[in-house]
Amino acid sequence: MNIQDDKQFTIYEKEINGVKYYRLQMSKKMQDGSYQNGYIDVKFAKCEPPKNRDRIYLKKAWISFYLSKDKHTIPYVVCTEYETTEQVIRDSKKDIVKQEVKEDNPDDLFKEFGEEHKDDEFELPF
Repeated sequence: MNIQDDKQFTIYEKEINGVKYYRLQMSKKMQDGSYQNGYIDVKFAKCEPPKNRDRIYLKKAWISFYLSKDKHTIPYVVCTEYETTEQVIRDSKKDIVKQEVKEDNPDDLFKEFGEEHKDDEFELPF
């Protein structure tokens, strides 16, 4: 099952016997206005895992599972592509700068119609 969500997740890293494990923190708002947090294991495949407590957006991810020794199904997320919050902010700043440059130097869409003519109040046709 693919995961398609615009939510931001916090990553927690835990090292046990030299092996690093990662968990996603998820939150949901309850009816009384409070928030409830939950955690799910995540495996980063084909990409470098983020740092502990990084906030990320999942770009390509899906849910998989494994069976425990007592045959219980344990779900986890497999992530092959993500963006950190810092990357998203940096990219959006670049987009804003590009837009400002385009606004400062707009291409003249009406060049083919000839030179620009400005009306003075003394050149009115009546």
